[in-house]
Amino acid sequence: MDNLIETKGLNLSKQYIVLGLFKQKRYRVEANKGVIFSTIGRQHKELKPNILPNGYIQYGLDLGYNQRINIYAHHLVYLWCYGAYDPNLFIDHKNKQTDDNTIKNLRAITPTQNIEHVTHTGNKHVKPRQTEQNKQDMIKLFMQGVSFSDIAKQYNCSRYNVSVIIRNRLGNVSAFQYRTTANMPFSSI
Repeated sequence: MDNLIETKGLNLSKQYIVLGLFKQKRYRVEANKGVIFSTIGRQHKELKPNILPNGYIQYGLDLGYNQRINIYAHHLVYLWCYGAYDPNLFIDHKNKQTDDNTIKNLRAITPTQNIEHVTHTGNKHVKPRQTEQNKQDMIKLFMQGVSFSDIAKQYNCSRYNVSVIIRNRLGNVSAFQYRTTANMPFSSI
């Protein structure tokens, strides 16, 4: 579950901050369109969305006193329609289109349901956990002199994850010690 890009639901304190902003009528949501508006001032302006590299949409809400809070659009829409929810739940896009934040496309699900939905729909933003065989193959590749970057690309994970897997398997001995004892070139790390 720690490999998921999608974060769990907002913690309750952030939920209550956002609900307070709604109650003060500083922001409103058009749930059928998935759009957020600022109601500060005479004109109701649509907020400019921040589209993240992973495809999710985020909005910055002004808390006053030069403070802002960044919240995913799907969390805002869900909060607007249903109020506070269990922070251990995920707010899921049913069709897996992260830019479709309409209320009909959102639902609260458990982490297990989220993983099942992701594996059935093939969401590219979720990196699967490595199998035991993959971990063993990573060690073999590393011992053959393959770089962390190349191993990470091959197994669709980060260099950091590769290094953690290798360290956990080989103990707290540095990669340099393994490479030098095995007469492997260190420059390929």
